[in-house]
Amino acid sequence: MNEVKLSARKKKLIQRFHINLKQGGMMKQKPAILESFGVQSTKELTEEELQLAVDGLTGEADKWRKRLIAAIFGWCRAINYPADMNRVKAIACRASGYDNFNKIPVSRMRDLYYGWIKKSRTRVGVAEFKEQLLNHLEACN
Repeated sequence: MNEVKLSARKKKLIQRFHINLKQGGMMKQKPAILESFGVQSTKELTEEELQLAVDGLTGEADKWRKRLIAAIFGWCRAINYPADMNRVKAIACRASGYDNFNKIPVSRMRDLYYGWIKKSRTRVGVAEFKEQLLNHLEACN
């Protein structure tokens, strides 16, 4: 077989690419990502293309981390629960089952984000309903 020797940097980038895909729960999207570069294998990518792909996957995780933090802060504010960054990260870790906030996969962060958004909306909806009900009962008396 005609094997091509890969540089140490390229090997690290390929490894990082696969780790980010797995952590992000995006292994099924790998063929589409590679197709967007016009290749079928990560070994066919240049180092620059690999770096671009890794940066794109890392950016996705950062975006969902920020969204999840904002959603949990919003929920804490809605229930008048005092929260700081450490407490919010602890809540996210407890809800996800991971012991490190940065190790939560993108797919799990996405699920948690939408869960907290739904909790916040439900909380606001219940509070509004409660207020309307109390106003109605006062009007009846």
